[in-house]
Amino acid sequence: RVTGESVRAAGAEILFRVARTVEVGGAARVDLTHPRVTTDGAALEARFGYGGVRVELRPAPMRLPGLRIGTLLGAGNLHLRDPEAETVLDSDNGLVVEPQISWWIGVVPRVKVGAAAG
Repeated sequence: RVTGESVRAAGAEILFRVARTVEVGGAARVDLTHPRVTTDGAALEARFGYGGVRVELRPAPMRLPGLRIGTLLGAGNLHLRDPEAETVLDSDNGLVVEPQISWWIGVVPRVKVGAAAG
């Protein structure tokens, strides 16, 4: 939530199993809605995106094969944009650490769908 407004985001990730209980890959996220932030009397749009390396552990691969606990470590960018002038007024990069828990279900061989909270 930013300034009391929920921000919706979309993302993608790809993981490769490197051991029986470890998966490694990459992930990226980008916001779909751009909350308005008021600063110095101007209403600006905040836009945010990030990506990085993703590591997941499968704590109980035999009992709970769909359970994953992991983290994304990477970098992100936030910029403030004046929607009226269509100009970026400020931009900043930073470190992103995103812990996550997820549950995946196989739909066809090598393809899964799931839900995650991070």
